[in-house]
Amino acid sequence: MNAPGRTRPWWGMGDALMLLPIIAVMSILAVLIVTLVEGGADEGQTISATDLPLWGTALFSLLQQLALLAWPLIVSKWKGLGPASDWGLTFHKEDLWIGLGVGIIALFSAGVANVVASLAVGLEDSESAGNLDVLTSAQGTVWFWVLVLTVVLVAPVAEEVLFRGLILRSVKNRFGTVVAVIAVLAVFVPLHRADGGYFSGGQVVLMAGIGALALTFTMAAVITERLGPSIVAHVVVNGAGAAGAISGLNAGGWLPVYY
Repeated sequence: MNAPGRTRPWWGMGDALMLLPIIAVMSILAVLIVTLVEGGADEGQTISATDLPLWGTALFSLLQQLALLAWPLIVSKWKGLGPASDWGLTFHKEDLWIGLGVGIIALFSAGVANVVASLAVGLEDSESAGNLDVLTSAQGTVWFWVLVLTVVLVAPVAEEVLFRGLILRSVKNRFGTVVAVIAVLAVFVPLHRADGGYFSGGQVVLMAGIGALALTFTMAAVITERLGPSIVAHVVVNGAGAAGAISGLNAGGWLPVYY
């Protein structure tokens, strides 16, 4: 039912900006849960969102991605015309092949960006530029499969709907396509932390690779005007990165996965 004086869709940038408090709330919730379970509060310990135990990281990652997916769907139901019309959440039979091609292009672009950035900052330890250390360390535990599910399947859908759906289209409606593409990159890329830490050469390299991936996915969404191709490409990239990290063929982070 429309709000008085408004015609659907009437979502906008305010709804897109809700991403920040959602992430903050999920981080706080994860810390509180881990503190209660681990007994950190009784021992006077301080647990941060970047220093969670393995089970806390796995649970936090999954819940965060589900929350990021739920928000655009709620906005579309509340203020819009549905995910297909509002965010382009549709799949055509050819999207599988388009997405595969986009994924290959994205992997190649990220590889080039990583090499160039590594040379620019003089990075010698490529492992510090990855962001899948938690996945490799989780092998042999039940949480490994939770993380694989999150990285390879849940994150691609959630992040494409949120970033290439809600955020891209909200900014595009107000400022145009070029500004919208820049906004998506500006919001999305800094959210990813390298295994070497935020203040490291590895972070610079990771952000270069993430930027190349994100730009490729965003352009696919802009050109096709739907999310099917970018979701498939995202699955391809994350699957390749996860497989490389697990098998040891990823050379310590030259194919970064973002989730």
